[in-house]
Amino acid sequence: MVAAALAALSGCSHVLTRAGPVTRPGAPEGSTTYVVGDLSLEAPSAWAADGDDRHLRLAAPGDEATLEATASRTEGSDAACLADAEGRLARGEKGLTGVRRHPTTFAGAKGITQEADQGAWHGWAWSTCAGGLQYRVWFAGRAPVSKELLAVRTRLVESARLGGAAPGGGR
Repeated sequence: MVAAALAALSGCSHVLTRAGPVTRPGAPEGSTTYVVGDLSLEAPSAWAADGDDRHLRLAAPGDEATLEATASRTEGSDAACLADAEGRLARGEKGLTGVRRHPTTFAGAKGITQEADQGAWHGWAWSTCAGGLQYRVWFAGRAPVSKELLAVRTRLVESARLGGAAPGGGR
């Protein structure tokens, strides 16, 4: 159910490999910095992690929340990439309620964000483009989303960065 909610929210789905997620040292205690393509973000160390250098899937204990991130090659300009990202989010809208989508800044770059509900889940999706890659990140939690999970979401947005960019930049 979690995977289906995320796939609908983000407008995509994928199969993970078993290479293991890419991590980087330096996260605050209790957190891990994960790297997907050139995007880094922080999440709780206690969450189960799977993935590789282009895909990341994290699951909170008790499956109360999940976070996924992907990086995929794109053709054309960053503007064309963002238009494609918005189209992917729009195509994933079927079955969602309360959909809100708008331009934003994510990981220090122009992006698109979407917030929506599906059944017992509430989630957020962010897309941005840089260096010929489209980055898609989505986070969903069982509704009502707890204060603890909202803090994880806030930390995700605040810590997201592309390359050596300063942390933050997203809503």
